Amino acid sequence: FIIDDVSIKKIIDDAIKNVFILCTLKKISINVSGVDFKIKCDLMWQVEAITYILKNCIEHSKENSNIDILIGSNNIYPSILIHDYGVGGDYLDLPHIFERFCKGKNRSNDI
Repeated sequence: FIIDDVSIKKIIDDAIKNVFILCTLKKISINVSGVDFKIKCDLMWQVEAITYILKNCIEHSKENSNIDILIGSNNIYPSILIHDYGVGGDYLDLPHIFERFCKGKNRSNDI
């Protein structure tokens, strides 16, 4: 791990670059808003985590849709809110979302 002060915007921009082709193929726009700030983290691992989330959002979104990313913080912690407009997951799947190879009820058949 290489822990450093890293801009949230840099993490998000790098992750968006990683999914650019997928977005282009499905005609999906990613909109980023909020105020940039720095966190102490390993850039590579944070970019990988956000890339994975964005890839999942793209796979479960319809063509010609959007993904919204809101950067925020409060007095306790920073936040990145990622919202897609796909079908969403079933609340019964929630306890299992961190299990490797978990397949939820609303998964698409083409994955």
